[in-house]
Amino acid sequence: MEYIQRLENEIIELKEARVRDQEERAKQEEVQKNILNFLRSKGYDDTLTYRGGLSSS
Repeated sequence: MEYIQRLENEIIELKEARVRDQEERAKQEEVQKNILNFLRSKGYDDTLTYRGGLSSS
C-alpha cells in the first residue's frame, strides 16, 4: 500500500511539473512573439532581413 501511495504522489508531482513546463513554454512563446513584432516594426521581415524602415538617427 505504501508503494502505491508513493507512485500516486509521483504521478501528482509529474502532472504539476508538466503544468509548470507548459506555462513556462507559453511565456517564452509570448516573449518570442513580442520580439518578432518589435523587429518587424523596425523594418525586418520574417527571415530577419532588414528592408529599410525608420532611421535610428
